[in-house]
Amino acid sequence: MKKIFIGVVIIAMLLAACENPFFPEKAVKGTPDLVLSPLPLVFDTITNGDPQPDAKTITITNNGTSTASVTSIALYTTGENYFLLGGKLNPIIPAGNDAVFTVQPIDELDAGTYNTIITVTYNKKTVTLNVSITVELQEPVINLLLENFIPTDASEGVFEGIFNTPVILNKSNQIQQINLPAELTGIEWYLENIPLGSGDSVNINPAAINTGVYTLYCFFMMDGNPWLGSISITIE
Repeated sequence: MKKIFIGVVIIAMLLAACENPFFPEKAVKGTPDLVLSPLPLVFDTITNGDPQPDAKTITITNNGTSTASVTSIALYTTGENYFLLGGKLNPIIPAGNDAVFTVQPIDELDAGTYNTIITVTYNKKTVTLNVSITVELQEPVINLLLENFIPTDASEGVFEGIFNTPVILNKSNQIQQINLPAELTGIEWYLENIPLGSGDSVNINPAAINTGVYTLYCFFMMDGNPWLGSISITIE
């Protein structure tokens, strides 16, 4: 009877020490969890005509408990026209580790705001990041110098003259600013027979005008006399 009791005790002690060797607990499967940073990614504002912005680095961090297998890093469809991806785009990232890739706007972007979404796909899951850049319009400026103004005949008490400065506006520039000398006052502007407003400068949008040669008129006061000046403008 004592031998049986001692045997039962020994078996019980073995079971306790082995945490039930006959029915081991099922191992818990880990899961990857990727996080992107910075979030969102906003490039500094540039002006059209500036050099291509440098690429920025995006970090992928695996905060999960198992390895992440990235199968793709891709731009939203429209973003492919405005941004470039670089680096390894299918990294294997163990739990607690990082990987990086880059994104860069393309060169010679027109004025406007460009947005896209980067999608990282891994282990049948996805994570996204918004990317954007704003390109401001560079407004070319033409200053009409007084020494380039050639007086002509007077007509009905109004003196006439021309600004001997060729003005060529490219339609892709969209807006062109033309300034008159500060010595002139009371200025009013007309493009052919269309009034454009008053002031010492005028903005013209070549994109809204058909190509061709036009005359820009300006009424102004100089040395106490009223003048009608004209400027030849070519839209190309």
